[in-house]
Amino acid sequence: MRIIHKPKSQILQKSILIFVLCFFWTSLGWAQQTPVNSGTESDITLHQPRERDIFTVAFLADRTNGWPEDIKYLQRAVYEINQLNPEFVIHIGDMVEGYTRNVDLWMRESEEFKSVMNQLRMPWYPTPGNHDVISGSRDPNDRTFEKLYKKHFAPLYYSFDYKNSHFICLYTDEAQQSQVTFSEAQLQWLENDLKNADKTNIFVYMHKPAWDEYYEPSGWWDRVHELLKKYPVRAVIAGHYHSYRKFPSKDGIQYYILGATGGNLYDKVELAGRINHYNILRVEGDTFTMGVVKLGNVESDDYIVQEDADNAYKLTSQRNIRVEGWLWQPVRDEVTGTVSISIANPLDTEISAELHFKGDNTHWELVSMPDKLIIAPKSSVVTKVELHSPKVRPEDVTIPKFVLKYLYNTKQNRVAKLPLRVWIPLRPSYEVHQNPLKITIDGSINEPAWQSAEILHTKSWEPSYYEREDEPTPTIRIAADGDYLYFSTIAPDDVYEYYYETNRSDRLLSDYIVFTAANADNSKAILIFPFNDAQQAFRRENQFPKPSELKLIEGDKKEGSAPIEYVSSKHPTEGFYICEGRIRYDQLFGTKNVADKEFAFNVEVVDNDQNAFTYLKSWAYYRDKAYWGVLRFVFP
Repeated sequence: MRIIHKPKSQILQKSILIFVLCFFWTSLGWAQQTPVNSGTESDITLHQPRERDIFTVAFLADRTNGWPEDIKYLQRAVYEINQLNPEFVIHIGDMVEGYTRNVDLWMRESEEFKSVMNQLRMPWYPTPGNHDVISGSRDPNDRTFEKLYKKHFAPLYYSFDYKNSHFICLYTDEAQQSQVTFSEAQLQWLENDLKNADKTNIFVYMHKPAWDEYYEPSGWWDRVHELLKKYPVRAVIAGHYHSYRKFPSKDGIQYYILGATGGNLYDKVELAGRINHYNILRVEGDTFTMGVVKLGNVESDDYIVQEDADNAYKLTSQRNIRVEGWLWQPVRDEVTGTVSISIANPLDTEISAELHFKGDNTHWELVSMPDKLIIAPKSSVVTKVELHSPKVRPEDVTIPKFVLKYLYNTKQNRVAKLPLRVWIPLRPSYEVHQNPLKITIDGSINEPAWQSAEILHTKSWEPSYYEREDEPTPTIRIAADGDYLYFSTIAPDDVYEYYYETNRSDRLLSDYIVFTAANADNSKAILIFPFNDAQQAFRRENQFPKPSELKLIEGDKKEGSAPIEYVSSKHPTEGFYICEGRIRYDQLFGTKNVADKEFAFNVEVVDNDQNAFTYLKSWAYYRDKAYWGVLRFVFP
């Protein structure tokens, strides 16, 4: 056998080469992430998520100076933290009310606190706060409760490791008085602990914020900070003030004061940090994030179960509400009237409901309304409400609005209030007089005839979760001569759409205006598209027609004799359009002689912004002609 001796330098060179190659291939593996398993082709490549070494810690804050019932906030925090499932929990101190000379009372308070904390599904670590260790005798030599703390909670200061991080708990009440004091023994222990902490991150926590200006004259923290900045200390966390705030970092160390979790919030000013909360510390590598979680925002996965969700869906259908009757708009005179509201219970169990009038800042006053309703399974109740309004201007008319709340008992024994909006229809009326001024159909509203005409204001008459209630709405002006009804519509709109001829769907996905009229003998509806260059008009036979169901209105297009004509113009900068036109009486009202007659009448303005949805505003409630407005022709 031949033995070859290689120099040590050559062996070292090869070892370095192997290490570099391994590092290169490892880095290349990170750079070339594995793509997802694609089911279809795509121009976008998605990669599988990178594996991360992360852990989380929850921090709870002060419990003291609150009322006995405020233990519910700590209970809620424990419940939420269990859902988030951090690796462990740290309480920042002031766990019992303390400041007592009664050992039995201190024991009862500590048992109450621990009975809640022990519901955590992960380890928790306490911090000694002033309420936990200082005696009600105010004698600095009375160490009774300090001893009890060590017996029933933990050492006064300690440290532990978790993954790549080291956690240190300090004791800020060694002097048993208001000012922060650190004994030489504790400082020496801290220095030795830091020297022995072979971790990427160090987090320090204590009860009193010893660095804050209130404690700064003692000078203790200067010594501690000088020691901490020599090591990879990422954050220092305290409590005591019942007020959350993040301090500027100092020498790369981030300082925090946590608020309260069941403790007294004093003035309850949120901007001052006076909130019931807990914090989530998330550590990855040599970085961390600190999140603030206000109580009440985290639930378990059975917070809503299928049966409750299905019942809530049934109860919140607007089909459960039917308003029977209407009120006149209080424009001509004051109005007092009664309407009936039918309320259905679609469930197999009895349910209670409350009706609330939303009359604030409106001209409507509630005269009478029932307090509470009990609705049997699969049945309905009819209740009456009486309303009054003084006379108001047409532009100030508001819809009387109610909110019905079903009181539903969930599987978790909560009472959920499920709302439905209830709007009361208002019938408008308008008198049309012959206008002696000539109107030229040119898409302008600057003519004198329009300046003197009253405005018909449109509204959304049914609740919609897709529209804002305070959105600007179209306005319509009406005028007349011996043969024609003239109209001028101003519609807020910034996307103009005519999509009739190329529309292959079963919906009218266009901007359009509909005029409807009815009397005892007939009912007619005329539909125009403001941006149809051919100025065509169509007959609408049903409320929501398909494009193919519209019937073109034929007629002589000669100037001055067309049965229907209109012109539209777009404002170049203000985001609205004007549609001006006229309709011969027989086309809409079924007769050329409209003098001294009245008709049920409505105008609907529909907006489509080149998408799959349309939005309707109308002068009156549009679904039933019994609720349409009244148009009276008063001719000499």
